[in-house]
Amino acid sequence: MPYVFRTDVERGMPPILREVLGDRGWLEYDEDKAANEQPPFSLWWRTNRFTASQIGSAAYPKQRINHYPKSSEITKKDHLFRHLRRMRVVHGSCYDFSPVTFGLPNDYVKFCQFFAAEREKHENLVAEAKAKGIRDAALEHAPTYICKPSDMSRGRKIFVFREISDLTYDCNSVVQRYIERPLLIHGHKVDFRVYVLVTSFQPLRAYIYDDLLARFSVERYDLANVTNIFCHLTNYSVNKNSDVFEQYKRGIGVGCKWHGGEVRDYFRKMGVDWGVMWQRVEVLVCYTLLSIATQVTPVPQCFELYGFDIMFDEAFKPWLIEVNFSPALAVESDTDDRVKRHLMNDMIDTLNIPDPDDDTAADAGAVDAGDDVGASSMSRSKSLSPPPPAPASPPQPQPRGAAAASGAKGASAGRKASGSGAPLGPSGRPVRNGAAGAPPVGARSGARSGPRVGSGSSASSSGVGATRRTSSSVSSATASSSMRTGAPDAAAAATTTRYVDSPKGQFRWCFPFSPQTEQLAADLARKGAPTEQVLRACIGEVKRKEQRVVAAMADYADTYRARVAEESGGRGAAGDVAARRASASASGNHGDHQPPTVAPPKGAKPEPAPSKENGVQRLPADADDDEDVDLATVDLSAVEAMIAEARRMRVA
Repeated sequence: MPYVFRTDVERGMPPILREVLGDRGWLEYDEDKAANEQPPFSLWWRTNRFTASQIGSAAYPKQRINHYPKSSEITKKDHLFRHLRRMRVVHGSCYDFSPVTFGLPNDYVKFCQFFAAEREKHENLVAEAKAKGIRDAALEHAPTYICKPSDMSRGRKIFVFREISDLTYDCNSVVQRYIERPLLIHGHKVDFRVYVLVTSFQPLRAYIYDDLLARFSVERYDLANVTNIFCHLTNYSVNKNSDVFEQYKRGIGVGCKWHGGEVRDYFRKMGVDWGVMWQRVEVLVCYTLLSIATQVTPVPQCFELYGFDIMFDEAFKPWLIEVNFSPALAVESDTDDRVKRHLMNDMIDTLNIPDPDDDTAADAGAVDAGDDVGASSMSRSKSLSPPPPAPASPPQPQPRGAAAASGAKGASAGRKASGSGAPLGPSGRPVRNGAAGAPPVGARSGARSGPRVGSGSSASSSGVGATRRTSSSVSSATASSSMRTGAPDAAAAATTTRYVDSPKGQFRWCFPFSPQTEQLAADLARKGAPTEQVLRACIGEVKRKEQRVVAAMADYADTYRARVAEESGGRGAAGDVAARRASASASGNHGDHQPPTVAPPKGAKPEPAPSKENGVQRLPADADDDEDVDLATVDLSAVEAMIAEARRMRVA
């Protein structure tokens, strides 16, 4: 029987996912036929929410649907920041990674009071600096704010303002203090779209995707002009409408997106370890998911693919901009295809949906879903019981063959000891996950090429205090659990072990990330557990990881500013070429993995000469290009064409 996917009749399925499933031999569910006239679906994908009856119609583990009930609690902007505000009150400054936010219309009066206080504070600082004869660039502009609709996407109805008289809205919205000093790359504002796959909220099991999309504003950042959305917003849907979108932008290229490999190469060139920055992102994701983990109904047939939008400021502090409920999967550039095609393949591999013809999988699903919610949660969390103490230096992930051999060896030991290969749940039934320790970090499932962001450095591979374990420790924990609990049916044991989700391809564990967080996640899901105490302990573990990462990033801001100043000052073409060749040789950049700063392609339009269009000063395309271009890679005919075009534009 073939795998079958079902989609939203009104909105359809993202074309890239349809192509990926078609390449795998999946068939599409026909809504016009009766259910008994066609095979049951294996995956139901919708861009909007499911009803309770639709969720209940899916039979775990053979059928999976892509949204949890109440998972939108962090995707609506007003709900997200309400949860983060509550967590900040309870757990302190560790939740200080979102800008000051007010929900409109409910918090309009509070915002007016805050606006007046901030304006008065700014005026006092300006007067004090003027009296002392000090000119501070940070005081040139009054405090800036940004207004966004609560439940809209793609940059619609977003605007930046400084005067309260400019604040207008016609739907539920949020207004936030604007991040006035963001991290800039070649003078452009940038944020990062990070993909997170959640397969369980109780206990929390979340995977983060190593590759990402860096999205740039198409015009250089200019805080003086708050009306020009093309220098303040990074949304692709907004920037593609700009007149300069198709033009070559110095250091950025054509368009407004980079993939993860380009991001990693850029920061390596600037003396910054992206692997450590990536772990700071992981911490932010953990905090955000923990804010709703106890509130989402545990439904085993559901999973969720989130799109986190994260921005760094000039001090290299990450800020959560928003979380997307159904992140855009449209392919509008080669960069999109490179990231999203692999993302969809790796997501399907990670979910590990059983073969529709495997009747034992249905029995295993009945075991897990047959209890009440509390028992089901407890049964699933039982597989995350504490493992043996982790070694001081966590081992590297094993290749798939080695991991499989190690797991088989551990399972064999368990069968010899207890007559079975899977532990039992609290009711004496076999546990679905079939492993008592933290799930292993799987090796890449295929021979796909592409960058693995965060794995390009020692800090990323070993983690700054992060703990990883291989399949061998999981298998040994399974064996010891089997000895304690007894021997379940052998067929059920084999099935429950086979269909547990685990990270494949470029997915990596985000939470749990250590033996301690495994146990805490299990305790948090256990019925009758002291939720607040366990949650506090869980957040405490994330805090400890954050402290180690922050310490490792202490000098990043100074290093980055020095490199930017060095490049803008110009070191001479020969020295710059030598440095770039050495960097490319060290990072192994060749083939399809190009360094982020490249010569403009043939036929690319240069940026226009300096102008004040829309109040934004833009540099000519040939200004200071010698400090950013490897002369060995420049096509002289393309350069001559660009110079001729620039001269014609100046004459015109």
